[in-house]
Amino acid sequence: MLASFRIQNYKSVLDETISLDFREGKAPNGYKTMPLKPFLTDSCGNKRVPVLVLLGANASGKSNLLEATKCFRRLLMQGIKDNFFPNKLNDKFNTTLFEIKFSCDKDMFSYLLEYNAERILKEQLKRKKEALINIEDGTLKHFVFTQKGYEMEDMARVLDVECRENGKQIKALIPQIRRKYPGLSVIFSKLVDALLKLTVNASENNFPPTIGLDLLPKEANQQNFINRLARIIKQFDIDIDGFTVQKSITNLNPETDIEEINKLRPSCAFRIKSPEGIKHELAFIRAKVKNLKGEAIEFDFIRELSKGTQRLFGLILTILDRGDVLFIDELDETLHPFIVQKILEMFKDPDYNVTGRAQLVCTVQNPLAMNGLRVSEIAFVQKTIKDGTKILPLADFEGIRNVTDFVKQYMEGRFSAVPSPYL
Repeated sequence: MLASFRIQNYKSVLDETISLDFREGKAPNGYKTMPLKPFLTDSCGNKRVPVLVLLGANASGKSNLLEATKCFRRLLMQGIKDNFFPNKLNDKFNTTLFEIKFSCDKDMFSYLLEYNAERILKEQLKRKKEALINIEDGTLKHFVFTQKGYEMEDMARVLDVECRENGKQIKALIPQIRRKYPGLSVIFSKLVDALLKLTVNASENNFPPTIGLDLLPKEANQQNFINRLARIIKQFDIDIDGFTVQKSITNLNPETDIEEINKLRPSCAFRIKSPEGIKHELAFIRAKVKNLKGEAIEFDFIRELSKGTQRLFGLILTILDRGDVLFIDELDETLHPFIVQKILEMFKDPDYNVTGRAQLVCTVQNPLAMNGLRVSEIAFVQKTIKDGTKILPLADFEGIRNVTDFVKQYMEGRFSAVPSPYL
């Protein structure tokens, strides 16, 4: 479970931390019987918020905070090339640093990457304050996950061969070791997998059906899963009684045979590997809506359903039964405030957040999204050239309680983080 994500010198962010701490001190009375949980408990017994909603004026840096998580993911998977975006208005730092803190296997860990446009200067994995892996200036200084057959020299060789170019480290070592030595250590595998899981869903506000379909279970349970999805979407006052999903393999290439594929009217296409080479799988999604006579009428998912419904399809499938951390920029785009509120509630509801580990960090423009949230679940974002983008947790404001009308006070300028013309 994610505890915090620190960002230093990325676009408008000089030095700031996205924290998912529960900031209300002791647990509220009767919290165990609350239908919407006020906090989640990680494997170490720490209280973490299930949702964190960020509000602020345009150009305050809200999107940059979430984009930093995507950049961190790219660093892990691809390296530093085209991933260095320092603050151009303040030269306080000449490197970018990301540090993620998370719980795994009943212990707290942190992973840090510091780099510039040319090389990775530091890569560290710690358990609390104990260094487990330490790389400085491209040299492996410390690596505790060694055993017979997996010596320190082997790890240094991977660093040299897989991660360095012209004597400079340009790729992170940890994912390369996980790939190169899958049997190295059970705890090491758990840590790296947990780390990747915390960043895999970093996303913009676009949720095409391809995202949801990729996450569908195997055929045996797929229709039950889709039926559950339809029941959830129906709660959002959408007159949809069900969905059908059919897939077929084709030799047509979406990049070169566009006209032929369009004639088939698929909802989306996937690239898949086969013994014969790369093929494409076409998915056909249809929604069923009853007419005045009670007859089920099919609607083409892409051409006949609203953009909001299409987005909900991918978004809800992404949320269901998963234990990931999801980052969404402008969650409320194309969605009614009541629907946004319901989505936020899903992360607090054990019936949807069945793993008890799923967390959501999102930005919104509409302050009505604050309705039903707790003080620990809201933060405001504002920016200055001197300090860069800063996060102001609602819980840090004096005199604020969960019974406070957050929306009213925000609209009155009580918490700042509104466009200057409004003030």
